[in-house]
Amino acid sequence: TALCRALPQPHPHTRSRKGMAHSRGVLLLLVVATAAAMAVMAASSSVVFNEERSLRYLQFSWASYCPAASIRAWTCEWCVDKTVTPLGTVYDVKTELSGFVAYDHTNETIIISFRGSDNIDNWLQDFDFVKVKYPGEPGVQVHAGFYRCWKGVEAEVTNFIEKAMGICPTCTRAVFTGHSLGAAVTGLAALEVQMAYSNLTVEVINFGMPRVGDTDFAKLYEKYVKYSQRMVHQDDIVPHLPTRAVGYYHVSTEIWDRSNTTSQWYIVCDGSGEDPHCSDSVPAEKWSGADHDVYMGVPNDVCHNHKLL
Repeated sequence: TALCRALPQPHPHTRSRKGMAHSRGVLLLLVVATAAAMAVMAASSSVVFNEERSLRYLQFSWASYCPAASIRAWTCEWCVDKTVTPLGTVYDVKTELSGFVAYDHTNETIIISFRGSDNIDNWLQDFDFVKVKYPGEPGVQVHAGFYRCWKGVEAEVTNFIEKAMGICPTCTRAVFTGHSLGAAVTGLAALEVQMAYSNLTVEVINFGMPRVGDTDFAKLYEKYVKYSQRMVHQDDIVPHLPTRAVGYYHVSTEIWDRSNTTSQWYIVCDGSGEDPHCSDSVPAEKWSGADHDVYMGVPNDVCHNHKLL
C-alpha cells in the first residue's frame, strides 16, 4: 500500500503546469542504498527538459500496452499522433516482452516503444536481481532478466528500424521509450542500437525505469547514448530497484516529476545518474507503488490489462 506524504517545497530549478494526478497500484519493497559510487560520472547534465515532447513520448509508452491490432492500425486509445506511421509490433513468447516500432516522417524520427509489466511473468523478469556479464565489455554487468527481454525482441526491432530507414531516409534519429520493464529495456536496446548504427542518433525518453546495470554499464551507456532522460514520478518504488546495495547504478538523467493533485513541476537532476537531491532522497518507507502508474498527471488506466497478442 502506498504511503501518502506532504510534498516538499519545489526545488529552485523546476518547471510547472496545471494538471491532475491519480493513484494506482504496483508492488514491492527492498532495503535502501549505500552512497558508495557517487562520482561515477560528471554531475552536470546536457538534458534540456521539454514537457510537451515528454508528454508525447508518454503517449507512445502508454500505447504499447494496447492490443497489437489497434497499434498496427494506429487506432488505439493512445494512438492520436497522426504524424506517426506504425511499422509493426514485436513480441517475445518466452519473456512476454512486447512493443512497437513506428516512424514520424514530419519529425524525421524512428520511434521504438516497449510495454511495461502487466502480468506475473513480466514481474518475474523485473524482479530477478541477478547480474550477468555484458558481452564484449570486460567488467560490465547488467540485469539478467532485462537483458533476456531485450535479446528476445532484438532481431524484430532492428529489422523494423532498418525498414524505417529504407522508407524514410531522412529519419536519422531513433527515440526509445517505455515504462517500467519497458523503460528498463530501452536502456539496453538504445545502447546496442547506437553501437551498431553510427548513422543514427539514438535518444531515450522513458518513465519509471528500474536500474539495469552496474556503474561500468552506466559509464558505457553515457559514452554512446548522448541524450537520455528517465522520469521518476514522486516516490515511485520501481526506480529504486534493484538497489545500489546489491551493485546496481542508474543511468542519467533523472527528471523528477514532483506532481500532486493540483499542479505539476519537474526537477532536472544532475548528470550523475544518482542525484542525492532527487528521488534518491526518498526514504525506503515512502517508496510507493501507487506512484508508478501515473506520470505527468496521466494515469495508465486505458490499455493496462491488455496483452499484446
